[in-house]
Amino acid sequence: MTIRKTLLSVSTGLLLAGQIASPAHAIGETEKDVLKGLAAAAAIGMITGQVGSGAAPQATTAAPLPASASATKMDMIETAFRSLSREERLAVQNNLIASGAGLYSADGVWGRKTATAMNRVITDTGEWGLIRDQRSANKYVYDMAQFAYGAE
Repeated sequence: MTIRKTLLSVSTGLLLAGQIASPAHAIGETEKDVLKGLAAAAAIGMITGQVGSGAAPQATTAAPLPASASATKMDMIETAFRSLSREERLAVQNNLIASGAGLYSADGVWGRKTATAMNRVITDTGEWGLIRDQRSANKYVYDMAQFAYGAE
């Protein structure tokens, strides 16, 4: 399918979704949003060639979650890290350095390298199961700040 035909199909689908959702105000805004979302998903599938190809959809980067949605475990770890004092954040990073997780300097700031090292440590130790909610993430990161890596 050419890009022109795909865009025409997408436009038509979006227009139809709006028209189907409108008659006599039979459905609410939530249902209209669902129909628009389905039309958009179909459009993306057509553009990427994943509709009707028999191939499984490929993972894509999702938009940030709204504040009301549940946070991912890594988001909870980041929130916990940011809630620590500067000295505690430095202690966490120094423990990540000592663990050999790929972090080589401590600055007390959450960034890509700290996130990658934290993910590596939690994954390698199989401790993702300990992170169930924000409270458990806070405890995990706080404990990491209090722990002297390599001490008995």
